[in-house]
Amino acid sequence: MTIPLAIGLAITGPIGGVLSDKYGSRMISTIGLVISLIGLLGLATMHYNTPYWILAVWMFINSFGSGLFQPPNTSAIMSSVSVQRRGVASSMRAFFNSAGMVLSMGISFPLIMGTIPLEQMMNMFVVGGASMPVAAQEAFTGGITSAFIFSAIITVPAIIVSAMRGKEDVRSG
Repeated sequence: MTIPLAIGLAITGPIGGVLSDKYGSRMISTIGLVISLIGLLGLATMHYNTPYWILAVWMFINSFGSGLFQPPNTSAIMSSVSVQRRGVASSMRAFFNSAGMVLSMGISFPLIMGTIPLEQMMNMFVVGGASMPVAAQEAFTGGITSAFIFSAIITVPAIIVSAMRGKEDVRSG
C-alpha cells in the first residue's frame, strides 16, 4: 500500500539531483517542500472510508516533493563544507535525518493514539482493520489527520528557510 511513496521518490530523486546541478539547490529544494506540503494537506483530508486510490495520489504527491527536496538539500549541505570535513558533515546529516524520523514518530503516535479511547484502541489492535467499529475508525483517522496537519504546519517554516538560505551554488555542466 505504500508503493506510491517509493515510486514518487524513485522518479524525482534523480531528477532533483540533476535539476539542482543545473539550477541550484535553493529553488529546487523549496519547490520540493511546497509539493510535499500539498501532499501532506491532501493526506490530512482522508477519512476512514477514503478510497485507496485517493490516498495513493496524495502519498505520491508527498513523496514526489520529498524526492525533489532531498538531493538538492544534501548537495547544498555537502558543498558548504570543506572537502576535509565532508565525512563529518555526511554523518551529521544522516544523524539529524534519522533523529528527525524518530522524533516524528514520537510526535505522531501520541497525536494519533490520543484521539482514541483506550477500549477502542484495544479493539483496534485485537480486532483490527475493517472489523473495527466505525467510531474507532473515525477516531483513528481523526488522529492521523491531526498528525498530517501538524506535519504541514512545521513544513511551512522549512519552506521559508529553504527559500531564504544563502547564495545559490549553480554548477555548470
